[in-house]
Amino acid sequence: MRVGFLLGSGVSLPAGMPCTRQITQEILERTGSYTHHTDGSFIKQDSVEGIELGPKMDKVASILKFINGLCDNYFVSEELSKRAINYEDVFYAASQLSEHLSREYENPSLEPLVHSALLFLPGVTTRDELKELAETTCRFICDVVTAQLSGTAQLGTCLQCLICAVSDQRLDGCDVFTLNHDRVIETALLNSGAHLVDGFGTTDGDVAWWEPTIFENRSRHYFLKLHGSIDWFQFDRGVAKMVGTDPDHACTATGSMLPMPARSRVLVGTFNKIRDYFEVPYSDLIVAFRRQIRTISVLIVSGYSFGDKGVNAVLNDWLRSSPETRMLVLHQGGKAFLAGARGAIRKLLDDLGGGPQDPNGRMLVHPQHLNDCSWDDLCKRYNLVS
Repeated sequence: MRVGFLLGSGVSLPAGMPCTRQITQEILERTGSYTHHTDGSFIKQDSVEGIELGPKMDKVASILKFINGLCDNYFVSEELSKRAINYEDVFYAASQLSEHLSREYENPSLEPLVHSALLFLPGVTTRDELKELAETTCRFICDVVTAQLSGTAQLGTCLQCLICAVSDQRLDGCDVFTLNHDRVIETALLNSGAHLVDGFGTTDGDVAWWEPTIFENRSRHYFLKLHGSIDWFQFDRGVAKMVGTDPDHACTATGSMLPMPARSRVLVGTFNKIRDYFEVPYSDLIVAFRRQIRTISVLIVSGYSFGDKGVNAVLNDWLRSSPETRMLVLHQGGKAFLAGARGAIRKLLDDLGGGPQDPNGRMLVHPQHLNDCSWDDLCKRYNLVS
């Protein structure tokens, strides 16, 4: 039997990573503590001396306030009032403005929003200024997300259930799919001695280059970061994972210095992710995800709120593809937690969910988070190991 884990940001919280709400507050409420550095990135003003370039931070703060207000009005007026607005919602709205104004993905229905923004935002009078500000705001959000998730993880006993599953020799294999940008999961697994196939080749000095053909090699453990990572960067040659400690002065094994990377390759937003899944490396990851999930009998999900429609589509296809597939969701809220999931997932629960008297149902919810679970207990309760 082969099992898989699909893990979201919730599994990293015990290791000291900030939650979505905290990152959102940092972006919306502490904009003034950041500056636009000479290298084009946004950094804390007290972290290094920088020169503010381009749009002033007060303009970034203004458009964030404007977009957050639109999101707030929408979620309050709809049946979504229980769902908190987060930085992913704000990024999506800003990216739509940017893409429409740049005519990358023009959308005539956004014209009223453009006119409202030009009236609301002080010092922004032209469409080109608004486009530049929307683009800058997207970059700002990505940089803050990266900075917030770059702290040192306090692992302790975090992820012991996952570590035990990966090392369980009774299994044919155990794959890990994650939507996290931080390095908590891979750090815990590598510290335990696990060998992970993640799409990157052998080390080349301070980096390892993206080589998706590696996924064609058989492995007990595939590790797919579907939304990118804080230590992934784009260079002229392609995407690379940083294995050295200084991205700004990274060198290859031959001693050639690489140009300073612009920013981490992290996939932020909501519905824009579906389109971004067609770009490298995400397109390769989605293909590998679809291929690997077909080899899995049981998928264990934790820390994920089922908000990604692209990922949900893969889950829906997989779970309905065979009567032998099962999904086990680990969440302390039990089935009530899934009331806020998207429609496709709620329908899966209605169609295939098991109850307390049906432990062999196709979609089950266990009322504990991953970090509160014992692998042995889960195996015995849900017959995970044959």
